[in-house]
Amino acid sequence: MVSVPWFILAELFGVFRPHTILQPQLLLAGTAIIWLIAGPIGLVARAAILQRLVLLGFAAAVLGINGALLLAWRLVFSLATSRRASGSQRVG
Repeated sequence: MVSVPWFILAELFGVFRPHTILQPQLLLAGTAIIWLIAGPIGLVARAAILQRLVLLGFAAAVLGINGALLLAWRLVFSLATSRRASGSQRVG
């Protein structure tokens, strides 16, 4: 449920644009900001759909663990993509 607002906001704010992907620091900053907005939105949506309250411990675990994994994945992806792009520029 948390991924839906993430994908919408990431697209709106340009986190998937090549210019952003090729700059790890810019990508991480954008990812973190969007996650801090999208994560709580997703948790509230989940709570509304399930008609339950958002428990503080659950929210902290979801936001912390998923946020850390998301940042790690985006960093690895950005570094690999920027290396590939710089390598192709040298050859061509």
